[in-house]
Amino acid sequence: MNYRIGDVTYPQTKNPCIIPHIVNNVGLWGSGVVVAISKRWKEPEKRYREGRLKLGETQFIGVESDKAPYPIIIANMCAQKGVGRGDSYKIGKMNYIQPPIRYDCLLECMLKVGKAAWENKLEIHAPKFGSDRAGGDWTKIEGMIKEIWENNGISVDIYEYEE
Repeated sequence: MNYRIGDVTYPQTKNPCIIPHIVNNVGLWGSGVVVAISKRWKEPEKRYREGRLKLGETQFIGVESDKAPYPIIIANMCAQKGVGRGDSYKIGKMNYIQPPIRYDCLLECMLKVGKAAWENKLEIHAPKFGSDRAGGDWTKIEGMIKEIWENNGISVDIYEYEE
């Protein structure tokens, strides 16, 4: 896994690639990496808003198949339940907050992305998904990336945006 500083919507490759990121299941699009995606391409947001995704579903949207020397595919992975802090539970005197990320759904989505990458010989160029607005643990997500994608021979670059 390579870490890069930069904008994932301008992947540092000359090879076909897929850009996976997490979306929520309530149809809200407007913060995080989706802002950069919408500035560059209109189709991923349009397709996302056309039909609300269910948790575990993944949309694949080709964005530069006819313009660039290499195709770019955006993967909207629905692995975030709602928005905000997450679901709150009370167990006895203890309060528990489950963050919006749903790891079981992320696993489903990542398997679909991995299959698409493997079958179409695509590199994966991704933001550090799931650990910001979705409230996930990056160490856990990084482990999933290694196990699901890298251990199956898929090249993965992770982008951290710096202004």
